[in-house]
Amino acid sequence: MAYLEEAGVHKDSMCADIEHRKPTEIDFLGGKVVAYAREAGISVPFLTTMTNLVKTLESSYLDK
Repeated sequence: MAYLEEAGVHKDSMCADIEHRKPTEIDFLGGKVVAYAREAGISVPFLTTMTNLVKTLESSYLDK
């Protein structure tokens, strides 16, 4: 919590990546957790949706 208090209001790196139309680290963060959860038979619908949304945003500028 101390780190968050010191950091203040800022954009996280993934938001900055999207803003600058760069690849994000979603596959190594949310995507990996989703894959591990799937292997374990655990449902993570929110994280799955968020991961898919970020990947869709990425594809809108990386696939062009």
